[in-house]
Formats: sequence, C-alpha cells, structure tokens
Amino acid sequence: MKKTTPSAFNLAATAAGGLVLLFIVAPLAGMFLKCSGAELLETANDPEVRSSIIMTMAVSICGTLLFAIPSIPFAYLLARKNFPGKRLVTGIIDLPVVIPHSAAGIALLGLFARDTAMGSLAEKAGISFVGGHAGIMMAMAFVSLPFLINGARDGFAAVPEKLEKTALTLGASPARVFFTVSLPLAWRSV
Repeated sequence: MKKTTPSAFNLAATAAGGLVLLFIVAPLAGMFLKCSGAELLETANDPEVRSSIIMTMAVSICGTLLFAIPSIPFAYLLARKNFPGKRLVTGIIDLPVVIPHSAAGIALLGLFARDTAMGSLAEKAGISFVGGHAGIMMAMAFVSLPFLINGARDGFAAVPEKLEKTALTLGASPARVFFTVSLPLAWRSV
C-alpha cells in the first residue's frame, strides 16, 4: 500500500477539528480535575443530586415521547412533500438552535406564564409551567425539537420511495406504509 503525505488542507482541517474538540472537552475535564474522587462520590450520593438527575431523565423522556408523536409524521411530510413555504417552515424549525437559551426561556415564559391564556388554562387543569416539571419539559422540547425533526426528516429522505410506492400498489394504506415500511427503515435516524 502506497503511503501518501497529507495535504496542507487536511492538516489544517485536522488542527481545526482538534481545537473544536479541545473547546468541548477542556471545560468538562476541568470540572473533573478540580474535584477529588471523594468529592465526586459524595456529590453523587447526595439525595438532592440523585433526585435532580432522576427528575431530569424522566422529564426528558416524557417530553421526547410526547413531542415525538406529532414530530415524526411531520418530519415524514417534510421529507416527502413539496409545498409552498417549505423553506420557511424548515427555517422556523431551526430557530431554537440559534436562539440563546436564556432568550428561549423568556419566550416560553411569555407563552406559559400564569397570567397568559395558556398558563391560566394549564393552571386550571392543575399543570404548572412556571417552576414545575411541565415547564422544564417545554424548555427541553423547545431546544431539542429541531434535532428530532431534522434527524427524522433525513432518515425518511434516505428511504427509497420505490419501496413505499410498491407497498401502496400492493394495497397498503398510506398509514400502513408509514408504520410498516418508512418508519422501520428510518428508525435509526429517528
């Protein structure tokens, strides 16, 4: 096998990638290096910390499941259909990625605060967004929905349309095609 020398571009790209990875890893490594093993163990055994971690996991799983129900078929529609305003819709989907988290929180608070229509309806139903698990779930969903929708859309776009059309010609309904052909083939991306 012939050895080739890396090009200047590949070396520059590798160096840039190393800087990006260092930017991600250095703060995380710093947290662990500043704490002793005993301190980490003590923190991990703190009931309040464990409760917080369990609550975060449970709320994120519930939010993902709740928002996946409408988001996955929507992603399929975006992958398969062309319609006026589609580029605008995909741009709107990506907005939460570019909005700072603090601004997203303020925007959500403006929608779900107790003195708003949505907030007061939720309060009457016993759901508290401000300071409650429902609010945390909404905030998590707001910032993560673009990743779910875009990943699912890309997965559905990779499914060959001829497989779906074949199932339709064999008498399957569009819903059955979605659940038995498209979704299983795109599942890894979803």
